[in-house]
Amino acid sequence: MNRSERLDRHPGFSAGALASLLAAGLVVSLTVSLPGCVSVEIAGKKADRSTGVQVVEPGAPFVRIASPQADGAWLNKANGNAISYLSTCHDPTDPSLDSAFTELIGSLESPKTIRTATETFNGREALEAEVAGLVDGVRTHVEVVIFKRNQCLYSLSYVGVEKSFAGDRARFQRFLDGFRAP
Repeated sequence: MNRSERLDRHPGFSAGALASLLAAGLVVSLTVSLPGCVSVEIAGKKADRSTGVQVVEPGAPFVRIASPQADGAWLNKANGNAISYLSTCHDPTDPSLDSAFTELIGSLESPKTIRTATETFNGREALEAEVAGLVDGVRTHVEVVIFKRNQCLYSLSYVGVEKSFAGDRARFQRFLDGFRAP
């Protein structure tokens, strides 16, 4: 029996709670590891978050959660899947899309890139990817869209445990379809 199966069978600790912890942990690790997603001060210049973003929330069963590490975050409490977005504007380090993606992969154990493509999103070049890996030994999937617009770096992500990841993919697509950066 693996660690996630032991946790799932532990009284009071459901698979959804486990997935919630994983999603929250990945959001935190992304915020810490992505150079474009932290507040940085170099020679008196400080990166800040975007204003004026238009979002169509993913809707039920997702509920908005407070997260100081994300501009917006929503959680499906039934399975722990999470949708979020982060922005950093006027960042003196100005990381590339590839650099941001590389840092994302670095936050997973045994990462495997399933799909990666350069597409147009919000009228800008974007890196879109799906990655599988482990977070604390639990198989996790991440789908991400990373793009720059008007001196801001945006990272839109969908995170879930492998067994429930496909179930909310349409909600993430709805979120992407309704996302507008200024």
